[in-house]
Amino acid sequence: MILGSSTADQGLPDFQATRPFKLPWAREMRHNRSMPDATERTSTGLTPNLAATIAAVFPIVGGIVMLLLEKQNRFVRFYAVQSLVLSAVWIGLNIFLRLCSAIFHILPIIGGILSAVTNLVLLVAGLGFLVFWVIQIIKAFNGVEWEIPYIGPVARAQLAKMDVATAPASAETATSSAAPTDSVTPPPFDETPGESPAEPKL
Repeated sequence: MILGSSTADQGLPDFQATRPFKLPWAREMRHNRSMPDATERTSTGLTPNLAATIAAVFPIVGGIVMLLLEKQNRFVRFYAVQSLVLSAVWIGLNIFLRLCSAIFHILPIIGGILSAVTNLVLLVAGLGFLVFWVIQIIKAFNGVEWEIPYIGPVARAQLAKMDVATAPASAETATSSAAPTDSVTPPPFDETPGESPAEPKL
């Protein structure tokens, strides 16, 4: 190696000039991030993580209450909408699988097997929803926004539609409150009784 010569002159790779290699999975996940609204106050007077936890623990009642009471904090509103979507999906799937199980049970020969398989799918789905519910509670209490797979994007889209729907009403209210008051015109010149205006001199 010759002193004073660069690595490029010697045909060696310059590791300092190369860009660092990044793993494809070493990036911030979209569904697991801390939200700025998690440290702010809410319309209910509760801390955002406590309000979001209430919406997560009681998916239907808590979600509806927090969605109606909270008008500003998007962190709380997201967990309220996601809890409602999670509850709606679970109720719909539960009713569908139970109906399928009842119909399969009537069929001869293979009806019992299909009914047992449907009940097994219902059990696995129930355990999956239970895991998502527990993780959602933990993430909400820690102040981290977490999107449930396939359910979180739907909840975010619904929240965006709700914000767009309420935006014109709030803008109209702000415009009406900021409208200037009617200007008062000054009274006309009141001449003193008995005096005539001065005539111009010739």
